[in-house]
This record gives sequence, C-alpha cells and structure tokens, in this order.
Amino acid sequence: MDFFDFLKKRGANPSASDELIYEFIANELSSGLVRQGLWTKALADASWDESIAKTNYVRMRFDQIHEHLMQENAKAKSDQVIKEMAKARARSDHAIKEMELNAEEIAYLGNPIKAFHYLKKYGRTEDELAQACGRKKLTSVMRAGVLWVSDKPFN
Repeated sequence: MDFFDFLKKRGANPSASDELIYEFIANELSSGLVRQGLWTKALADASWDESIAKTNYVRMRFDQIHEHLMQENAKAKSDQVIKEMAKARARSDHAIKEMELNAEEIAYLGNPIKAFHYLKKYGRTEDELAQACGRKKLTSVMRAGVLWVSDKPFN
C-alpha cells in the first residue's frame, strides 16, 4: 500500500495543516530520516513487510505530530489566558494602590474597569451602560465620582 492509498483509506480529504504534516512525513520517508524507534515498531507490527510498515509509520507519526501540535496550541491558549489574568490582576492592584476601590468592591466587581474604558472596549453608549447597571446585568460601584464596572460584556 502506498502513501496515497493510505490517505484514501483514512477518509475525508485532509485539511491544509494535515496535508503539511503528511508532506513532512513523506519527506522523512523519502530521505530515510525516519524516527528509528517508531520505524522499528512499524516494521514489527507489519511482520517486517516494508510497504505495510510505511503505512503504519505514517499513521503513527501523523498521530505523534498532530498531538504535539495540539499540545502547543493548548499551551499558547493557556499562555494567553495567563496574560489576560495578569492584566486583570494588574488593574485590580492599581485600583487598590490608588485607593480608588477597596478589596470588597473589587471582589464584588470581579474584574473592575473604569466605565469610560468599558465604553471604549465594548463599543457601548453611556445609556446602554446605565441601563445594564440599573437592570443588574452589569455590576457597578461608584467611588470618588468614578463609576467602576465589571469587565465583562452584557446583552
């Protein structure tokens, strides 16, 4: 069974990223620069039939690379969440440091943001913001003439 037969048996057409993975694996096979441990397993699973071993190698190597990419993607997303949390924490720390909000108010708001920043960030009008606060769709605190709200969108 050749590489293209394997792809046909695999099912639906591969995505562009999958295609790049398959191309990478094809280059490994054609250059002879395969992962020796994985190649040996593929041969052993195929009873030392090299054409079947190639199919096994492609399948196992694809799964390895795909899993690695998924882990990298998850790590990047996790890093982004950590950065966002750090920004939110910095805003909270700033609010406490400037004595604009106390710890209870920050706990109530969760992730406080000044109302004028909120309007810019979410593209809302002052009237929409006032209605959301009045209807309890958005928590708010007035401190020293500044309206603070939770940094989350509302419907």
